[in-house]
Amino acid sequence: SCFVCILINIDKIPRATLKRLPLYYRFVSILKSKGIDRVNSKAISEALQIDSATIRRDFSYFGELGRRGFGYDVKKLMNFFADLLKVLISFWEVLIKDIGISISKINLKN
Repeated sequence: SCFVCILINIDKIPRATLKRLPLYYRFVSILKSKGIDRVNSKAISEALQIDSATIRRDFSYFGELGRRGFGYDVKKLMNFFADLLKVLISFWEVLIKDIGISISKINLKN
């Protein structure tokens, strides 16, 4: 998946979707630790108490993560969400650092 593409379009991804990413990651990590290889949106929905249509819509912001009738590959989902969360955290850390530097410069001028 194109993480740069996701960052470029981050403003098109609802904040609620971004807030659910760690939940999805934790859930698929648990599935992986139990040796479960495949999961569908209904199972995710029941476990997390999130409507399955919401889950499918959330996942659609990140491209083709699953296949109709097959569901989602747990390892692929886990790796995807882990990588995505790392990229998002790094992005926010850089942004916060840049904001801090900008605020420092403003304070120094005053």
